Amino acid sequence: MKLIAKLKGFDGKIYVYDDRVVISRDTLAGILVFGHGERTFFYNSIQGVEFISGRFRIIPVGYENSSRTDGNAITWVLNRKYAKKVYQLILQKINESNKMINNTSNNISVADEILKFKKLLDDGIITKEEFESKKQELLK
Repeated sequence: MKLIAKLKGFDGKIYVYDDRVVISRDTLAGILVFGHGERTFFYNSIQGVEFISGRFRIIPVGYENSSRTDGNAITWVLNRKYAKKVYQLILQKINESNKMINNTSNNISVADEILKFKKLLDDGIITKEEFESKKQELLK
């Protein structure tokens, strides 16, 4: 996927892609505190983002750790104006991901409803015309 933005902090970097956010520990302080490695967060698994006092943090769904040595954060972000834009971009991507999930679940429920009416047709409870009418109504 395409890299959209990159944000450097004292103890790591955040890479923002179309479909995910990656926290990398490829700075000297990041390696010393956390060791080598990356954490990847797809937008549909992020419940929130924080940017407070130079600390930029990704909060995954169900995550409750708030310690200063949180592996989901980078600290001492120097370019705060740019960091604010990255923060807003990640929030936008999270919202887009949530809308896609909601649209997918709506499509599944429409398909389920059509199957229910098809069973009613097969069981002789409704006519073919009633089935086609309901199907067209659901597909609008």
